[in-house]
Amino acid sequence: QTWSRNQYTISKNPKSGQYFCSARFNISEQKWSEHSNSPHDSDQSVWKVNWPKVGGGGSADLELTQDKLFHKLVAWNDNNYLIGAGTDGSSDKESTNGVVDNHAYSVIDCQHNICGTGIDLILIRNPWGEGGELDNGQFTRCGKGWERYPEIRKELNPVMEDNGLYWVTKEEFFQYFPTIYLGAFNMTKLEDKNYVNDLKDDIERRAKKPKPRKKVVQEEDIEDFAPLVLNKESDPSSPYKIVEQSYNGNISFAKVNKQVIKGTSLVEGVQEFRNNPEKYLAIHYQTAIAAQGWPVEMHQFTYIYQEGTKDIEVEGVSKNGNRTILMHVLR
Repeated sequence: QTWSRNQYTISKNPKSGQYFCSARFNISEQKWSEHSNSPHDSDQSVWKVNWPKVGGGGSADLELTQDKLFHKLVAWNDNNYLIGAGTDGSSDKESTNGVVDNHAYSVIDCQHNICGTGIDLILIRNPWGEGGELDNGQFTRCGKGWERYPEIRKELNPVMEDNGLYWVTKEEFFQYFPTIYLGAFNMTKLEDKNYVNDLKDDIERRAKKPKPRKKVVQEEDIEDFAPLVLNKESDPSSPYKIVEQSYNGNISFAKVNKQVIKGTSLVEGVQEFRNNPEKYLAIHYQTAIAAQGWPVEMHQFTYIYQEGTKDIEVEGVSKNGNRTILMHVLR
């Protein structure tokens, strides 16, 4: 645990196929949202921010290709930053070609153009300590890449036991890990017994602007992105009614069956939820998506299914919360 505030989430834009940088720094309010050791115990809202300076930096609007992002990964690894990678999916009891779904792996090492072969590799680790290895990976324990490139095997000296560690090519990594988590903190600082955490961060603040004078709003003044219109009205013929809550905390369950949806219109998502009360218990999303009319490629919401979910509880209910949940409740 570093107690560093420089925590970033790098996500793939499903529309462009490129990657953008975000953090839990509320751009509108110019302050951090609450953090905790577990992401499930705090507000999960994120906002686009500038890229970390190490690796070349970049504005909040900058999106990167896989190749350019890989070069940043190499720079972050060289600076002893903490790096994780997340898979898609709804349950870590399932897997895709051996890789555990809805699961976070550690990124241990990044190697560029090994031995002049043009091969880029990333060493990842399943924190379970075993399993979760990519089936038929080129450089997994039984991968054919080791025989094809003996110079790489000599250079990396891979361990061939099932300890959760295995190498993937750059292409394999980006195919299975659409989300990257970065702790932009040089871990070697913790070796210094005199190190004191000053809780500073590298997030660029906006200069405070004077309050504008009131004026009559003209049609040309209206921005392109207007608030989304969501149909949250209960169907009068349904035995269920829709209950809306705003919150800043967490949603807890005795057990849960959920699905995270990215890059699909929140308007369509809420309509799907409204039309199928027997299927969906709830839908929750970042309030700013609707309030600020974010573009569809940045939309993300979570369905909670009736089947497989038990004892749902919303924590930190607030009138102006950063997140919104809609629930189907029997009348």
